[in-house]
Amino acid sequence: MVAIFMKTLCRFAALASVAAMAPAQTAPSRPTASAAKAQSPADIYGPLFQAVQQGHVFADGKTFVDAVPKRAAAAIMADYARTRPAGPALKAFVLANFVVPGENDRGSGDLRSHVRALWPQLVRQPVAPVAGSSALPLPAPMSYRAGASAKSITGTAISRCSG
Repeated sequence: MVAIFMKTLCRFAALASVAAMAPAQTAPSRPTASAAKAQSPADIYGPLFQAVQQGHVFADGKTFVDAVPKRAAAAIMADYARTRPAGPALKAFVLANFVVPGENDRGSGDLRSHVRALWPQLVRQPVAPVAGSSALPLPAPMSYRAGASAKSITGTAISRCSG
């Protein structure tokens, strides 16, 4: 009986993965008015954007494009027009006014502190299974792993926590 269930489950999983990869059969959508009016960072920040890109403030030309402003664009541009920072001052200005991926988008703590803070969310403590539940008796705390190599038939995998 278990073998039949597992075979059926595997077939269902295979069909679901094929269905997920198939393109959706929908009518082409038309751009909305807000999408047509959307401005790029180059449009919004004009001379600031140009100075950052031409000055190679960041190693990757896409970094500033992905930056998120900390306040209104008009206020940022007014301060930029007033101060016209250059060189290291330009980078400092950008970091003060934007959250820049890979630059100032992390907390002030180190990686070890960050992982320690997340650990309770990543580890599942052993539970005493209740009759009729799907809980498994675990011999020790377990952590969930993600990624293609860790997935099992049920879609998750667990590993024993050491240390």
